Amino acid sequence: MSRRQEIRLRREKVKVMLGLGLSGLEMSKQLGVDSKTIYRDIREIRKEWGKEIRNINLDEFIGSIWADCQRRKKEYQRIFQSTKSEQVKISCLKAQAEEDERIVKVLQSVGKLHKEPERYEHMLEFSFGN
Repeated sequence: MSRRQEIRLRREKVKVMLGLGLSGLEMSKQLGVDSKTIYRDIREIRKEWGKEIRNINLDEFIGSIWADCQRRKKEYQRIFQSTKSEQVKISCLKAQAEEDERIVKVLQSVGKLHKEPERYEHMLEFSFGN
């Protein structure tokens, strides 16, 4: 494996670990590399994410999140109407409420992102993916 491939692979692992909330020192121990290497990787990852954020069309991004949530809500509504189980109906109502909360969180995050992109760029991969 080439040095570039090793770095790319390590940075992919660091991205996952960032999403899990691990500290740089914890990542360093788990990956068996110096903490300075990890912090350099984190800096480069954030630069990469910053470029991606600057290229995002926020209207399209919000629209795709909205459409996904609406599609799931319709499916929950279909299940709700087709079942006789009170437990399933309650689960469907809860799931629909969670979709509404997800949209609110996305809109809040995008508002912050739009106002202060450098401060929030690290949130993009993990906040919107949940």
